[in-house]
Amino acid sequence: MLTVYRLNPRMEHYGCLVDMLGRAGFLEEAEELVKGMPMRPDDVIFKSLLAACRIHGRTEIGLRAAKQLLELDPSAGDCCVLLSNFYASLEDWHAVAEVRIKMKKLDIKKTPGCSWIAVDGKIHEFFVEDDSHPRTREIYMVLEEMAGKLQEEAWNATFGDEEP
Repeated sequence: MLTVYRLNPRMEHYGCLVDMLGRAGFLEEAEELVKGMPMRPDDVIFKSLLAACRIHGRTEIGLRAAKQLLELDPSAGDCCVLLSNFYASLEDWHAVAEVRIKMKKLDIKKTPGCSWIAVDGKIHEFFVEDDSHPRTREIYMVLEEMAGKLQEEAWNATFGDEEP
């Protein structure tokens, strides 16, 4: 990047590369990239690597990524949940239980997923499983209708006009 674009790679660039390599299944290459970074990798780097290892069933690299992730911030809720999910994908229920017990002892909670949307200049915030909005039922009905239409469109794009 430096010679062609005159840009020094930043953490974000490395994060993108680790994510792309991981999604493509090149876990060894992703891990080597992380080891060779000129700066200390952040949690996003290790989360990307761990998530890819879970998808591709790469236990040994995943465990190393998990160890690094926990060293960065052992009390981060999202890190603990990601680690618990990784162990669950390996069907290591004892390790899952250990992580969950640790979370409970330390009162670690994962921040719920959140989305924002701007409508008429006003920002609306939605959290996973939040039903506090006065029009929650209407919102979920519209979402279900949209999901159905998206599935129908995906079917049509894949199989044409055949009946599902």
